[in-house]
Amino acid sequence: MLLLENKQDALDFVIDLTEKIDDLLDTALDDTFEGLRASKAAVVEDIKGRVAQLPSVLVYEPADTLPALVVAHTLYYDATREDEIVDRNKTSHPGFMPGGVGVEYLND
Repeated sequence: MLLLENKQDALDFVIDLTEKIDDLLDTALDDTFEGLRASKAAVVEDIKGRVAQLPSVLVYEPADTLPALVVAHTLYYDATREDEIVDRNKTSHPGFMPGGVGVEYLND
């Protein structure tokens, strides 16, 4: 099952998929061409509907080095979301989110 957790993931997915379908359309026989074209249109339409429901990826740039716990509280008013911040940003140590470096987070 494909998990699209934010708008950017969904847009990247639909771009990749439509490019692959376009490659198939270049060599498709007449009897499959229309089916592929219809599938492409259906995928794009479906993803457009889903994108509106997904959160966006935003970037927060702390002025100082802070623990992920503080960043989670600052962004979400919920320090328990520390792991989400650490995982999304592939932070090597949750105690040190470097100041002056963008921290990605989802706007819920």
